[in-house]
Amino acid sequence: MSEVDKICKRKVVHTLENADGYKQPAVVTCTHKIELEECCSVDQYVKNIIQWHYDRNLIDGSTDKDQYLKLIQEAGELSDNICKGKNISDDIGDMVVVLLNIAERNGLSLQECLAKAWDDIKDRKGKMIDGIFVKEGD
Repeated sequence: MSEVDKICKRKVVHTLENADGYKQPAVVTCTHKIELEECCSVDQYVKNIIQWHYDRNLIDGSTDKDQYLKLIQEAGELSDNICKGKNISDDIGDMVVVLLNIAERNGLSLQECLAKAWDDIKDRKGKMIDGIFVKEGD
């Protein structure tokens, strides 16, 4: 992977407020460097993370309730960084790490969970209301 490939180049929309209180959208190009291990596929990351949980007794030594509380803590960090316009990649990753713990302790794989979610949404119809997709019938 070249150095160029390790630069995030997504466009992010922020709301900026000037000294007069006028708010306007601003498109900012995210250009932070990302540190990725070149050797790992998503499957390998999942295996590594699950093993990390076992190595630290977070499967047998914790509970779904404990891990759910951790997930909500991580969601709060994600919310805070979204509101501040900061990089959220670590926050999303942390939430996936906790979700993998909950899945593992319940005998579920990431693939099973994603397949179930995809099956639920693939034919879903609805509309956008205030930036939120509301499915038909809600």
